[in-house]
Amino acid sequence: RAELATGDGRGYAAVLLDLIKAFEMIPHEHIVEAAKRHGYNLWILRLSLQAYRAPRTVMVDGACSSLKQATLGITAGSGFATEELACLLLDICDDVQKSYPTVDVTEYVDDLTLAHSGPEWFNVDILASATNHVIDALQNGLDLQVSGTKSVVVASSDAQAEGIEERID
Repeated sequence: RAELATGDGRGYAAVLLDLIKAFEMIPHEHIVEAAKRHGYNLWILRLSLQAYRAPRTVMVDGACSSLKQATLGITAGSGFATEELACLLLDICDDVQKSYPTVDVTEYVDDLTLAHSGPEWFNVDILASATNHVIDALQNGLDLQVSGTKSVVVASSDAQAEGIEERID
């Protein structure tokens, strides 16, 4: 996309958002709500959540804790975790597509990328706005945190990247 845009004389920019401990920090009630909205199999979800909530202990140097039950998070690597996370992020991706129809949204496991090609000034405006919208939805709507250190802006010019970074809250 970037090569095609710059080859045609357009600017290109993308914001890559990394969620902090996405799998570990997802509140179970958010997954259930999203699953109901999107027709996810609730029987499978119930079994999956029961597995995540199975009482377990923590062992360090032979010392074992009392039983603890998780009420937050899903297990990365479990058979359904990526689908559960995708179900959770689907509303945000759909909302970006409705609110910012020219922005390309890509979700890959627990990373979101927002990209746009066009005049550089417009890339800055639309990506900064869309990014702030997504960060607000993730942090205030889903209780997930976006990494300020691992999230990055890439662009076909330094001015675009700096402009976007300056306008992200």
